[in-house]
Amino acid sequence: MKVERICLLVILATMPIIYAAVQPWIWAWYAAAVFFTFLWAYWPKKIRLQDNGFGAVWLVYLFLLWSLFQFAPLPLDWLARLSPFRADLLKQARDLAGVKDVWPSMAYVHGIGLEQWILWLAAFLLAMLVARACREHGFMASLAVMLLVLGGLEALYGLVQALVPNTGVLGYTKTGLGDARGTFINRNHFAGMMEMIWPVGLGYLLSLSPWEERIRFKHLINSDYFNRQLLIAIALVVMFLAVIFSRSRAGIMGMFLGFLAFMGVMALSGAGLRKGFWIGTGIGAFLLLIYGSHIGFGTVIQRFLEINPEVGRMNKWRDAWLIVQQHPFGVGPGNYQVVEPLFQIHAKVEALSVHTHNDYLQLLVETGWPGFLLLTSGFLYVLVRGLAGIRRMYKTAGYSTRFFVAAGGWSGLVSLAWHSLFDFNLQIPANIFYFAMLIGIVTSTFTLEGRDRRSEFGDQRTDVGRRRTNGKGAG
Repeated sequence: MKVERICLLVILATMPIIYAAVQPWIWAWYAAAVFFTFLWAYWPKKIRLQDNGFGAVWLVYLFLLWSLFQFAPLPLDWLARLSPFRADLLKQARDLAGVKDVWPSMAYVHGIGLEQWILWLAAFLLAMLVARACREHGFMASLAVMLLVLGGLEALYGLVQALVPNTGVLGYTKTGLGDARGTFINRNHFAGMMEMIWPVGLGYLLSLSPWEERIRFKHLINSDYFNRQLLIAIALVVMFLAVIFSRSRAGIMGMFLGFLAFMGVMALSGAGLRKGFWIGTGIGAFLLLIYGSHIGFGTVIQRFLEINPEVGRMNKWRDAWLIVQQHPFGVGPGNYQVVEPLFQIHAKVEALSVHTHNDYLQLLVETGWPGFLLLTSGFLYVLVRGLAGIRRMYKTAGYSTRFFVAAGGWSGLVSLAWHSLFDFNLQIPANIFYFAMLIGIVTSTFTLEGRDRRSEFGDQRTDVGRRRTNGKGAG
């Protein structure tokens, strides 16, 4: 899996850099890279679908098949039952144009729909590749380090944008000046990526501590891992600060929710949290307040107090619900932007509304009740079985790197799942790939290969124990 691991790290490390790959000509190359990597791994049978959870895989299969079925030509009487509004529109157009024997589909525009379907398929395959790679020794640590480096650099760039309002995004200075956005055009999507990276980085930070041993603070400071832990802790504080100064309300709340989810999964797994964790959390909060006070929290507080009912998301949600009522089986992947102008009753805006600012509602609009129930059921399956897998991993492998990073991945899923109620992070190619990455991390816990945790973590503990012994001898 060496080639596949390198390809995965390159894809995930570079995809957010150019405006989060929102342009189709950019994300198409990444999707092609994922397909190539999957075929490279699948051909020699390095990937087994059953390792990713039989139930979840089949739910996604059915979802992808249903999405393809939305492009299938149907007789008008069938279409009238599945999508009455579209059938009526087509009947009027057919009568007006004098065209007969036309078998249209539920999807309005096939080109847009196929693009969205290909992106979904690429994300699904990426999740399976990450899950397979995470079962191999050392990949989770490499992935966590890469995410910390990328997240730290993005966060530093975002803080520069907050401190120097004229700083744009790679030369783009038309909107969003003064908010931390990194290389993302939209601050909410930048916050969404940070929400997914931050818990994984926290898990990796904790994995560097010898949890099963009691070590005095002076011995820990003298260890080789202390400097690395301090650097990671500073990077996590910078990322947290960048999310705050993105002024994304759902992003800030999602970051705190992810932290609570991490503490919850640690408690439910039986691992618990030591006193050192709370001391470190207190120090991190203190640094956060110190750095934040220099920049000023006034704009952030003001952002939370802003409520404008005329342009609020509620109006878009009302209009989207009208679409669902007339299209219970969906309008086709990516076709919300095509149908939305016909149902723009409450959210009367001049600009075209491409997204509903609610990923769940947009999924319901585009794939209908069958697609919505299939995909959300699959996600809930991953969360529940992933939590059980993390608990089993702790009982089997103890305080290993895989355990801590998997706990962080699960927390990142919870964080973005919350954020998706108020935004469209999962419509952004880079973020949907990162979401798939977290799913891959969590599903890697479904099957444990029985690896002795000491083979992964023993060298570190041996080094710490040696230093502890040397410290006692010196005393």
